Amino acid sequence: MIVVRDVFRAKYGMGGQLEDLFKEVFPIFEQTFKEVGGGKPRLLEDLSGDFFTLVTEYTLPSLSVWEAVREKMFTDSRFEGWFERMLPLVESGNRQFWNVVID
Repeated sequence: MIVVRDVFRAKYGMGGQLEDLFKEVFPIFEQTFKEVGGGKPRLLEDLSGDFFTLVTEYTLPSLSVWEAVREKMFTDSRFEGWFERMLPLVESGNRQFWNVVID
């Protein structure tokens, strides 16, 4: 079991706009994860640390399932259009893979 976190740092003052975009796309995330056997994704926002930071977090059985999710998302035309609107709002980001030791 793995946990994947995608961390997005919005450009200054654009955190609300980025959050709204993620709220818009989350039904697609949830559908895709359900189809490939992943857990329900979550959206987290900063309470401390870097301002205007959002994190998508999801639990998956393996890296191969993550690869299937990624492939499905990036070939979905609805996600492609969303991604194009998201890019101008993001200053930086990173992806973290965590191995679940105790669940």
